[in-house]
Amino acid sequence: MRLHPTITHLPGEELMSFVARLAHRNGIATVREFCFDLGLSMRRLADGDVAQVTRLAEIAGTDVEALLRESRKREGTIYRIRGQILTNASLMRPHFRACPVCMAEDIRKSSGLRGHPLIHYRTIWSILHIRTCVEHAAGLINIYSEGRENVHDFPQSFIRCLDKDSQKLSRRTDRFATSFERYLIRRLNAPEENLWLDQMPFYAAAKTCEVLGIVKAFGRDQNSRYLTNTEWTHAGEQGFEIASGGADGIHQFLIGLWRDFPGPRGTPAGPKAWFGRLYHWLEYETKDPAYDPVRAVIVEAIANEIPFHPNEILFGKNLPYRKIHSVGTASHETRISEGRLRIALERAGHIGPEHVKHVAHDIHFDAVAAAPLLDRLSSALSAKATSDILGIKGDTLRLLVGAGFLSPIDKYQSATVASVFSADDVAAFMGMLRDRAEPIQEMPKTAADIVSAVSRTHSSLVDIVGLILSGKLSWIGCRSDVQGIRSIIVDVAELRERLRRGFFRGLTRRQVACELKISTSCARKLVEKEILPSIRQRHPTTRHHLAVVDSRHCREFNLMYIKIYDAAKLLRTSLAKTRHTLAVDGITPKLVKAEYGMDFYLRAEVSEFAEK
Repeated sequence: MRLHPTITHLPGEELMSFVARLAHRNGIATVREFCFDLGLSMRRLADGDVAQVTRLAEIAGTDVEALLRESRKREGTIYRIRGQILTNASLMRPHFRACPVCMAEDIRKSSGLRGHPLIHYRTIWSILHIRTCVEHAAGLINIYSEGRENVHDFPQSFIRCLDKDSQKLSRRTDRFATSFERYLIRRLNAPEENLWLDQMPFYAAAKTCEVLGIVKAFGRDQNSRYLTNTEWTHAGEQGFEIASGGADGIHQFLIGLWRDFPGPRGTPAGPKAWFGRLYHWLEYETKDPAYDPVRAVIVEAIANEIPFHPNEILFGKNLPYRKIHSVGTASHETRISEGRLRIALERAGHIGPEHVKHVAHDIHFDAVAAAPLLDRLSSALSAKATSDILGIKGDTLRLLVGAGFLSPIDKYQSATVASVFSADDVAAFMGMLRDRAEPIQEMPKTAADIVSAVSRTHSSLVDIVGLILSGKLSWIGCRSDVQGIRSIIVDVAELRERLRRGFFRGLTRRQVACELKISTSCARKLVEKEILPSIRQRHPTTRHHLAVVDSRHCREFNLMYIKIYDAAKLLRTSLAKTRHTLAVDGITPKLVKAEYGMDFYLRAEVSEFAEK
């Protein structure tokens, strides 16, 4: 069926505008009634249904491809116009906008105001972000539809608008189309231009430019609800100037906002304060993934150049990495005092001495380069904490440090007075002890943990640890249910054998007493008074230090001195008579009983007296 009379579809004319003109040309009052008479669905036609548009083209005798190009094809919650994706928020609905110069020309070309067939609605006017006619350098004017019947009837709405305000077309706003509007029109008419914005859907690219422009032109906290068309146009131009530079352009704009922020750039301020309306829109007003490229630029800018707070959540996620720290943010993250952190960072060369002139949040440094130092300091353990982790006492910890098994962090580097230890070093020490250990569930009868083994073998923890780390023990066990150094199990019998040293090179005091046939206390006094020279040696099993006398000194002592008992035997008299007889002859003890527990005479004097 071919409709008669029909009209020609004009270049760039929106589909429903053509339907409205076709209805008026055939004397039908409304678009809805016209569609009903032809068996078409107005709703499906308005939504760009291909079958309905094809049927309309057949009825009107016009090119279906041209109609499809100018249709608004609905796909769920989005629309496609000339292949570009738009949403309801980017479309002029339910009202219209038009160029007053284009409308005046349409009226002039028509036979009269009533029933003229050439007043038509251009597709690009339906896009909210385009507010200027490129051809005539004039701002678009608003044409309000009245009632549901006129939602798709632009000619009728335009006629009624002029009936109410005959001077509407004369009140035009002269302005040239901005580069932003020209970009949108080029994108509707031609392939993409390889701009960064082209990766985003049409509506997202347009909205991004406008929000960027609002912040740049009118400030961080401008409410877009009160902007005029001229201000919106200016905002779009300003935002396109930023976004046309791609991710780098937006990045630099964001950093500029951060640097120019009038309040404190650190805690408690954050991206919401730094970027204002832009961040609020992306965080709270829309979750549309179409804007993820913009979110990614914001995340990258903050992560690369801004010392953000450690607890910062950006678009529902933690920031993936950090390149810049301030002393303030580093102090929050590591829980190290700002004063100590300043000293440690300056000593390590990460900040200069001029830091004393600035507050903590204004002292920035490379977070990547300083990460090893910050990790080491933040995980540092006090001596008490280290002892608790290892399950030993402070004195034992000092012995391990003295033996070189553990080393505290350099106090100059850590900026501390007390010794602190790296948690990694403590973990590595325990790892070396467990390296060759066999996992066990129950304690063998002949085994003990290394702390208990110290007392059972009369040794020191340092000696046992040394044997373990040097690989001299054939068996080592490890209990998973015990923490610290007590989890390391050793065989006590093997340990005793490994710890046994060579025999004494000499005589102990008890052996000296047996050799000289004197009491132990007497032998002790002879050694203490250095009558019998001695040296200090470790006991081969108990590891205690003992005084040891060379047997040669015992023989020399016997040659020089004689005990009162031996003198009595030599003179064949009692002790009392021997002491009296020798005293009468003027022979007195050289080592007296009061001092040594026994009287000792010079053997030569007693022998000479006996010969008499």
